[in-house]
Amino acid sequence: RIVSLSATEAFDKQWLATDRTSSPWRNTVYAAMFHPDPAGIKIAVRKKAPDSLGFTQTSVRVSSADFIFVQFASTAVDPQGGLHVTFFASRDSVTFSLYHALSTDGGSSFSAETKVSDVHFPRYSADERASSIAGLDTGRVYPCPHIVADHSQGASRGSLYMTWTGDGIDRYDGNGTDVFFSRSGDNGASWSPPIVVNDDPR
Repeated sequence: RIVSLSATEAFDKQWLATDRTSSPWRNTVYAAMFHPDPAGIKIAVRKKAPDSLGFTQTSVRVSSADFIFVQFASTAVDPQGGLHVTFFASRDSVTFSLYHALSTDGGSSFSAETKVSDVHFPRYSADERASSIAGLDTGRVYPCPHIVADHSQGASRGSLYMTWTGDGIDRYDGNGTDVFFSRSGDNGASWSPPIVVNDDPR
């Protein structure tokens, strides 16, 4: 059970991940989510221990308090049991970016977030607030960011891969919306320059 009956807080867009590694937190289930409450807005995590029937009833903050917009959490567990949480956020409602934070203690605390990439996106970016994507409800248009950790046995083991939708990085690139990709080989401390992975015509 995640949802509280309190009228002063809410939970939205929960994203789950399970630790299937041999770490001390094996079989823990994590839920990252948008969690507004009287103290403000945040991306937060709750977790369910293997021997528990429910999730913790207090949230661990992931995003810094200076964001004025945060949403769209995604989460992954790496081969060492590290919990990675990403989210889409802005400090000024002008520039929007994807951020990453890491927990190495089973979701009890998180590192300060690092920026994955700026994202230019219809409906959010300051110069494109009235824009839309054909065929989609304008109110449901979002960059759909997702992270996954590499559990292969090769040289890329432990790498993090991030995908999202946008129509540019820091400005509209004139090519409509595309799927972007970025990789981290150092646990999210740095990220490769985003590349477009789709090959549809202009």
